Amino acid sequence: MLARSHGDFGEARNRFRAALDEFRSAGDTQAVAFALDQLSELARHEGDYVEAQRLHAEALALMETLGDPSGLAYSYHALGRLALDAGNEAEAERYLTESHTLYESSGDRWGVATALHSLGLLAAHRLRWSEATELYIRSLEVWQELEDQIGVVECIEGLAQAGHAHPDHGLLERSVRLLACASEQRATLKVPAAPSDRDRHERAITSLKEQIDERAFEAAWSAGSKLPLGDAVAEILRESAQPNVTS
Repeated sequence: MLARSHGDFGEARNRFRAALDEFRSAGDTQAVAFALDQLSELARHEGDYVEAQRLHAEALALMETLGDPSGLAYSYHALGRLALDAGNEAEAERYLTESHTLYESSGDRWGVATALHSLGLLAAHRLRWSEATELYIRSLEVWQELEDQIGVVECIEGLAQAGHAHPDHGLLERSVRLLACASEQRATLKVPAAPSDRDRHERAITSLKEQIDERAFEAAWSAGSKLPLGDAVAEILRESAQPNVTS
């Protein structure tokens, strides 16, 4: 999955297709389902929702045959993200909630953090900013526990995007700093955002630029680009203990 995380979708697709052929030949149903899910995620990131849906449906059918809770949770989550990207909120909620439940019951902390983050995205899509903030913070706490920097960065991005809807200029500037911090971390880790995530970032930045003056925006962005990830997390968790961070 390294090639995909670094944005080299072509190389990742070739590797997963080759792996898929090997797994089919070996009769490894679980591995086949995993490869199908990964290929579907690549298609989703590139905006090919029809192909993504087809691949995920095939993977889910295999996981249901196996009765594998972790595999089902992964497939449900993938289908939920696909539904969210397609704007189908009801279907996204159904799949993501089921995924979170399965991950919780199996004790899969990585899965729990992933599902919470995606439920945060759904809440943000519905403009439920307080709910989104709570879900992102819960996800962030687990990613921090797992020492997963990418998961932490994605939650910081989500929290910054939720903050852009707040009328308090102090919180707007905080959102700019968090987006700058996340952007710098992605550059350092060489992990670009997926196209759908990038679109959300750009919309948040545009909104923030419209709400605060240029000098304040540039100052906040400059400060955020120098902000260590650990300090950003500490600030978020400290402020999350205070009421009415967002509304």
